[in-house]
Amino acid sequence: MVHPLPQISVNDASLAEGNSGTSYARFTISLSEASDQAVTVDYSFADSTVNSATNGIDYGAGSGTIPFAPGQTTRFLDVPVFGDTQIEPNEHFFLQLSNPTNAAIAHDTGHGIILNDDSDISRPSAKLKSAPLLLTGRASKFSVIYSDNISLNASTIGAGDVLVTGPHRYRQVVKFVAKSPSSNSAGIMAVYQMPAPGGRWNSADNGTYTVWVQAGAVSDTSGNALLLKNLGSYRVRLTNRTRRIRTQQSLNLVSASPAPTTSLFESLRRIHDHWLGGSFAIGVFAPA
Repeated sequence: MVHPLPQISVNDASLAEGNSGTSYARFTISLSEASDQAVTVDYSFADSTVNSATNGIDYGAGSGTIPFAPGQTTRFLDVPVFGDTQIEPNEHFFLQLSNPTNAAIAHDTGHGIILNDDSDISRPSAKLKSAPLLLTGRASKFSVIYSDNISLNASTIGAGDVLVTGPHRYRQVVKFVAKSPSSNSAGIMAVYQMPAPGGRWNSADNGTYTVWVQAGAVSDTSGNALLLKNLGSYRVRLTNRTRRIRTQQSLNLVSASPAPTTSLFESLRRIHDHWLGGSFAIGVFAPA
């Protein structure tokens, strides 16, 4: 009768990182039963693909062989972990077993987790993306870039984040359109859509419009939330013409670059009037 080979398994290990010095993550490698023969198994380490610890910086590990003497069922492997005061997510790495002798592997991977023990008290930040804003038709889109020292909570970025105020008591919580990436990340860009005050952009809408992030609307994965913040303003100047607008909307431009000179402005207006007629707009983002 052939006796079945003992099975080798490795457990997971985790520990708090510490602020300095070296501590040890202990992995337990076990045999399902004692063997009357010597048993060996090779080991190596691999960084994670998500929030990875870095070998040689966050922990120190190499590769080798773990021996079991006849009758022995448990061995320990202590992996040094290096402390620091950097605020960061929990970090991950893996212990992998391979090439057993006189045994079989039942569970070949141990998951190591270095637990962050440094406090994150920093709030996320936000800024307008420096890009032209076209005042076309009934609504116009613009982008806000959110960032955090560790990771934003992507689920908090959405409807109700951004308010725009302007002339004639204009006050509008703008429509959320999309975000990228849609998962938790240190940086996320969100697109919003602002409706024209009177249904369509025209000279009655002239004035300065200010973009605000609402207090508490966006937070990071530690729960730190943005305060009410003025992200910047743009200025709209429109001139209405009685000439019939042709098949497309007239050109309405708000540029992130400095305002053009009068001569350039006049040249653009004349070209526009000649070819399209209708309204012409120009303004400038002035991020806070």
